[in-house]
Amino acid sequence: MSLAVRKAMIRSRLVLKCFFSRNKDLLLKAYITYVRPILEYCSPVWSPHHKYLINKIESVQKKFTKRLPGLWDISYPKRLQLLNLQSLEYHRIFQDLMLCYQILHGRCDTTIASCFVHRSDVSTRSNQLKLYKCHCTVDVTKHYFANRVVNVWNNLPDKTLTKSSQTVD
Repeated sequence: MSLAVRKAMIRSRLVLKCFFSRNKDLLLKAYITYVRPILEYCSPVWSPHHKYLINKIESVQKKFTKRLPGLWDISYPKRLQLLNLQSLEYHRIFQDLMLCYQILHGRCDTTIASCFVHRSDVSTRSNQLKLYKCHCTVDVTKHYFANRVVNVWNNLPDKTLTKSSQTVD
């Protein structure tokens, strides 16, 4: 992961150095095209759970947005709002949910589907596709994709899951 962060940092500096234009929209599109894929590639496999690692990855986007014209003295959350961006952590959670949806609906040819067990005690206030979370004592299995995504998945409203079924295709 340190290699990916270093590579993304170098590439983000190159984007700022190589583009003569100081247009925020152009620089942001270059960042999204050339830098962010480095930090998001296969994130369901390697997504960190330690805060210092999350901050290390997020630092790439923090530094890039800070160097955009007129944004150096604005806080990071405000910069994201002004640029209409989400945090990289948000993107990793979103990718986890999308992969979970594809696995549960048979759109992904994988054997990991057997790791997901549907809960039978579903209440009417929550989504109808609740998953059972296995009890884990080892950190590795506790933060494994199939366990990590369950809490977020179970908190999604039913309306979101039926809406996403129309747009995921």
